[in-house]
Amino acid sequence: KNAAGAAEASRKALKLQPKAPRMRVLLGAALVEMEQWPEARKELQAALTDNPSDLEARFRLGQALVWSGDEK
Repeated sequence: KNAAGAAEASRKALKLQPKAPRMRVLLGAALVEMEQWPEARKELQAALTDNPSDLEARFRLGQALVWSGDEK
């Protein structure tokens, strides 16, 4: 896996389309893999604001919360 490359590509895509919730999910997932919890939570919460029914965003946000020890 190349989480850093995926994060970089997702950031570039978000610059072109800032309202693309799918790119936020992909970025959040990459950030989870890189253990960058605060930024991952921010991106995934933003994706869920745009699309509350996104199951992958919910799953990845759950991972970030549990793995970071912040299960509030």
